[in-house]
Amino acid sequence: MELLKTKNYKNCQELVQRAAASLEAGKLVAFPTETVYGLGVDANNEQAVARLFQVKKRPLDKPLTLHLADQNQLYNWWPNLMQIARRLVERFMPGPITLVLPRPERTLSYWTNFNLSRVGVRVPKCALAQAIFRVAKVPIVATSANLSDAASPTTAQQVLVDLGEKIDLVIDGGKVPVGIVSTVLDVTPQAVAVLRSGAIKAAEIQKVLP
Repeated sequence: MELLKTKNYKNCQELVQRAAASLEAGKLVAFPTETVYGLGVDANNEQAVARLFQVKKRPLDKPLTLHLADQNQLYNWWPNLMQIARRLVERFMPGPITLVLPRPERTLSYWTNFNLSRVGVRVPKCALAQAIFRVAKVPIVATSANLSDAASPTTAQQVLVDLGEKIDLVIDGGKVPVGIVSTVLDVTPQAVAVLRSGAIKAAEIQKVLP
């Protein structure tokens, strides 16, 4: 396992390149977001995705979330995004929100969400995470960088305690600013349902809905 601290880099571009290369090579990479530390992997590398589930001891009925760099990437994946979802994207992304949308036409590994008809997507409000997703030549799926029965980590030290030598790379960006998991919304043309409460409250979401 390799630990890289952002404070040791005057320019984080080298760090971003190393993280992106590790993801492209099928390795498990922990990185900071604005909410908690995430654990990412190449979405189309079935062995790497299966290893992520094994390392986290994550139940197989809990799919992973697609992580993207910006709104443009999201619209490339969902070119015909429904209007209600577009409103939420324009208001809250990048930010601490995850939208569960119809499965995109682009290929995703079976292990990512077990060929379910829907998939979660998130655009973190973290410049370092965005840069990694932008540079990596593979799509990234991720979840929180902790064992499934442990608290979501807000520091790299917590990641090391839970996962340590079980993963390949940890990027230490200090304590995350929000420290609360993203709000998860299931979005259909008929309704928006809160699947998990998080950093964005229901009252804020209701202001955006028709």
